[in-house]
Amino acid sequence: MMAIFKSVDDGHSLYVAPSPLRNSVAFLPFRFREFYARRGAFIDRRPRYIVTDIGLGFEFGNPAFERGVVILRWDGVRIQDKVMRSGELGWAANEGAKRTLGIQRLTARYLAVQQFPEKQYAEIEFLSKSGQKGIVRIDWVYAVRRNLFGRDVGNLGSLSTAMHEQLKWNDRELENGRSFYRGLSLTSKSTSRQRRNRKVLPVPFVISRSISAESVSTSSGTFGLLSLYNFSPARQSVFVRSLIAILKILPRAGLVIDARGNTGGSPRLCQGIVQLFTKKRIRTVSVSARLTPLTMKMAMTPVNVANKSEILTSLETLARKSAKEASERKKKFFGGFRPLQEEANSYTGPSYPGPVIVLVDGNTYSCGDAFTAAFKDSVAGIVVGTDESTGGGGGGPMMTNALAALYPSLFQRLPGGVQLSITSYKLVRGGTGNGKMIEYVGVKPHVRYYQTRRDREEEDIDLFDYLGKILNRTKK
Repeated sequence: MMAIFKSVDDGHSLYVAPSPLRNSVAFLPFRFREFYARRGAFIDRRPRYIVTDIGLGFEFGNPAFERGVVILRWDGVRIQDKVMRSGELGWAANEGAKRTLGIQRLTARYLAVQQFPEKQYAEIEFLSKSGQKGIVRIDWVYAVRRNLFGRDVGNLGSLSTAMHEQLKWNDRELENGRSFYRGLSLTSKSTSRQRRNRKVLPVPFVISRSISAESVSTSSGTFGLLSLYNFSPARQSVFVRSLIAILKILPRAGLVIDARGNTGGSPRLCQGIVQLFTKKRIRTVSVSARLTPLTMKMAMTPVNVANKSEILTSLETLARKSAKEASERKKKFFGGFRPLQEEANSYTGPSYPGPVIVLVDGNTYSCGDAFTAAFKDSVAGIVVGTDESTGGGGGGPMMTNALAALYPSLFQRLPGGVQLSITSYKLVRGGTGNGKMIEYVGVKPHVRYYQTRRDREEEDIDLFDYLGKILNRTKK
């Protein structure tokens, strides 16, 4: 079943296995990332891979395997090929997503939606710090983590949001010395030099799993850093008020919004907050759905929700009208309206006076894609990517349990705790990107940055120097 759903290469379309796999993970107790070698101004665009974190308390067969070693081969296959093949076996849709997901999938699997490792161990050939080649064999570790999703996966939230939230190696947890998996701690990847260049700013606890704020000193000056991990706070109104307050205490010379690995969340939040960074009226994405007998019935059937909001009632009317017109004109899709445009316009901005950069990668997904699209298409600032594009999650997922609750006459819960996540509509960009799809292709950045070895060993020190230079010469 997982292989069938994987064939569509969409992280929103998933088969979710029941217990005990629902709360099970498999992992290798280390993390590695890609970097690009440089010789002066020349950049070797062939990715190389360096071990950045090692599990504490785990014994490896070769003591030379440590932070800073460069991986050469994995199970006898060249590491560059192994990473891309790993990404292709996942649900990645484009090159950047294949690389980032491929790296993640080689060391961490969430067994409810990802297949078991092909072997019981990984055999890794590496280049040690002393320049000697070595080989180490590392066994996969299997563990059960309760409340893996942190919420009922049958609600209207995105399954892939919750899944990525758990699977990504959360840098905040690493820096605070907390274990990501039970019984696993990692060596800190921070250095005193880079820590002196960054100052953590206070963030309300209630939104601390979604956002963090810092000031970063670079060769071009001191700038603000706002890291957006997801758009899934417990209370959206508190998130927005807190974000506006945070923007007031950040350095005014320029701001970097780090949305790398952003797991998505609320469509209204991810697009609405773009208005906080520009005077121009932003243009939200539009939604469309394929016209089929089932989607026609869904459009004609009132959703089973008590005390419907005005927005939901309006959406039902728009969907019903659009589906009828599409059927009469024999069109393949219906929709094309912007359900969140009016609400996004209710946000007042800008709340930050300086120039803004949004930083993305191939794991910026779902509402992370939509946020990047709204920011770029509204000309709110510059988008810099450490991959060729964002992840390309330009659809809206619905869980079968949620569909059964909303449309009891059309759907029913699946037996045995099995669930399916189904992409029910697609997102289309507006503004300067009007008409462009997000699904599969993602959002291409204005500028591509190739991360250095120093970035990987010293917490993006070269990257932020580079971004500081862009901010220094950019006027709001």
